[in-house]
Amino acid sequence: MLPAGAPGAGGVDGEFVRGDGEQRGDAEAALARFLLTMLSHAGEDNLRLARWWRVAIVAALAVAASATGLSNGFAYDDLPMIVDNERIHEWRQLWRLFGETYWTGAFPPDLYRPLTLALFGLQWTLGDGAPWLFHAVSVGLYAAASVATLTLCEHFLSPRAALVGASLFAIHPAHVEAVANVVGQAELLVGLSLISSVNLYVRSRRSEGLTRGAVVGILILYAVALLSKEHAIVLPALLVAVELILWRSGQGWRPMEAARGWGMVRAVALLTVVYLTLRTLVLGRISGVPHDALVGLTHGERIWGAVGLWPETLRLLVWPARLYADYSPQQVTIHRTLGAPHLVPALMLIGVVVLSRQAWRVRAGGMLLALVWIPLTFLLVSNLLFPTGILLAERTLFLPSAGLGLLAGCLFQGIWSRYQRLRGLVVIAAVALVVAGGWQSATRQPTWADSLTVFTTLVADAPTNYRGQSAVGELYLRLGSTERAEAYIARSVTLMPTAPQPRLQYARLLQMTHRCGQALPILAPVLAGFPNTEEAWITQGACLLSLRRFAEGRRLAVAARANGFAPQVFARMRLVADSLLAASDSVDSRNAWVGTGRPFDRTGRDFDVAVFAVDRVATRLSFNGGRVRP
Repeated sequence: MLPAGAPGAGGVDGEFVRGDGEQRGDAEAALARFLLTMLSHAGEDNLRLARWWRVAIVAALAVAASATGLSNGFAYDDLPMIVDNERIHEWRQLWRLFGETYWTGAFPPDLYRPLTLALFGLQWTLGDGAPWLFHAVSVGLYAAASVATLTLCEHFLSPRAALVGASLFAIHPAHVEAVANVVGQAELLVGLSLISSVNLYVRSRRSEGLTRGAVVGILILYAVALLSKEHAIVLPALLVAVELILWRSGQGWRPMEAARGWGMVRAVALLTVVYLTLRTLVLGRISGVPHDALVGLTHGERIWGAVGLWPETLRLLVWPARLYADYSPQQVTIHRTLGAPHLVPALMLIGVVVLSRQAWRVRAGGMLLALVWIPLTFLLVSNLLFPTGILLAERTLFLPSAGLGLLAGCLFQGIWSRYQRLRGLVVIAAVALVVAGGWQSATRQPTWADSLTVFTTLVADAPTNYRGQSAVGELYLRLGSTERAEAYIARSVTLMPTAPQPRLQYARLLQMTHRCGQALPILAPVLAGFPNTEEAWITQGACLLSLRRFAEGRRLAVAARANGFAPQVFARMRLVADSLLAASDSVDSRNAWVGTGRPFDRTGRDFDVAVFAVDRVATRLSFNGGRVRP
């Protein structure tokens, strides 16, 4: 380069020198931009790879904790709902399910879950009724729900903490009932749909705004959840809670998405009203029937009884070391009035309120959502608002436990960031919990292999549970072992004298074994407290005829038909009574047997009315329509 002032310094040569420097500068800048772009892409690729690893880990944990149930058969409610439910065995008729109740026959029609039934029908058709397909679908839904929980945690936590929270969800032992028992697919569908809805809402609100696609997706998922199980109706409350948390963190609605947001609110409200209307038209009511232990209680007594079960609910969520297929008296106690047993629930409520207030103050969105999520998703199945037919069930904790996973992730993140010396210990504790929970879940899955395994396990683990004793007695009755059946059923009546079902079982067994004199006193409280129990009317009528109380049996048959109970059965029972009256007593103008001109072919000395028969081939009890056996 020429020195300043030298010939040519300011001429063409000088311009060439400056241009060369500029070109070098541009090249260096371009190279820097290229390197930064490559590093950015590499960072994004690494983030995506790390995300996929987290997804794979959580899905693998869910499969490992539940795959041992793939060889299970059908158990418990699977039998009436799938095996014996002819409505789902013809796929061309599945559309009719949207106008029918979930339960039919002898079960009270208090549920409306058409999509769940339709899914059962599709699986029955595709697998030709093989149980392995049902269990494979359950495992797949469980893995998907676990991954959705991971996404929920990632919205509020670091990737490491989110992985811990979702992993604990994926192996939670309380989920075994929802996965191992096929009817638990209703819980899995609702859990997956609601968690995915919240994820879609949070992601859209935090990125480009509430888009039309996000709104449509949320509405579709909400409809799927509502038609799968009733407690999906809590989604609007969850979305409101999420919106308040976002608003608290400074992420209010943008002007351009406010109109779309209010449109979504109106659409969700309309969908809720349509669902409730449809459900009421099908069922005739909104609320369900109470559990046996809550029958006859006032609204206040039922509430205190439900609140008294909160400590057991907390135990199942936090430390599920002991699990049962059913939670009923005398295994659990119903506290009808306010007293000392409600001290722990009061402390639980105060703790949630205090922690929620602190989380709101410090803008801890994840912690606040977890503390709100658990009670909101448990509310409708808790018997606080209305009776649900159960006291407590592990399957109903599936959706609340997603909030527990988020809460566990928050605790892990707080310890990790504040107490560096404890990082090693907290990692060891998290891994130990995952391994222990996964092992317990995997080893418990086979206990749902069939009904016999389920109920014999329940009796062994919880001998004071009257429903377990009743169920095992029913199984022995189906197998024709009346002596063993009577021992278990009688114990069930002793444990819960006010429960109608064990008494009805016992009276039916006594009638089948020609001991109607003992059956009628046992049956009387059932008819007095539950006059609409059709099976009780049939059993009483059969016993009256067996005891040669023909006129009473005839009057009962006439009254039962007038009340709409089993018209064909009671019409035949009236004919039997009239025939026996004609053969053994006086004949009047009301005697239908004489009116038909039939001969008096019975003496009234040697006969029996066998109303219930045991089908040993199908290993189930069946009603034979009032067959008369001389």
